[in-house]
Formats: sequence, structure tokens, C-alpha cells
Amino acid sequence: MATLIDIMITSLISLCFLALGLFIYKKEDVELVAGYNGQKFKGNKSKFAKNNGLFCIAFACLLFITPFFKYFGHVFLNLISFIMVLLLIVLVLYTRRQHQ
Repeated sequence: MATLIDIMITSLISLCFLALGLFIYKKEDVELVAGYNGQKFKGNKSKFAKNNGLFCIAFACLLFITPFFKYFGHVFLNLISFIMVLLLIVLVLYTRRQHQ
């Protein structure tokens, strides 16, 4: 079973990601996104902010459930890690397409 310290640490980190995601999604403040350059950006700023915000929110949700799947073994932890990496790859590819 997940220990209390595991749950507290991942909850705190996921809460930070959730707050960041909601701030980017709702306020459309893309200046918080690493590597964003307003002069070189050619895409839709609103859509870019919403997608990056949704990524942070999804990452926070996956991170929050991670210690609870520790009980079921490494298969579920590997699956969650794979989903997180897959989300990151999709976001990077989308971001590169928007900046070109």
C-alpha cells in the first residue's frame, strides 16, 4: 500500500501542476510555458494555451494516482509512466508545429 509520505509528496506536486495548468488554461498566460517566444509564434495563442493547460492538468491527475497503483505492482506504474511520456511527446510535437 502507498505510504502516507508518498501520497503527500505526489499530492503536493500534482497540486502545483494542477494550479499551473488551470492558470495557463483559464488566463491564457502562455508566458509560463517554457520556450514560448511571442515574436516567433505564428499559431493561435488561445488554442496553444488551452492545449498546454490541459497537458498540465492531465499530468497532475496521472501523478496524483501514481502512489495508489504502487499496490498493484510495477505493471501499472510502468503504464502510467508510459502515458505521461506519450503525453509529453504529443505536446512537444504539437508545440513544434505551432512555432513553425
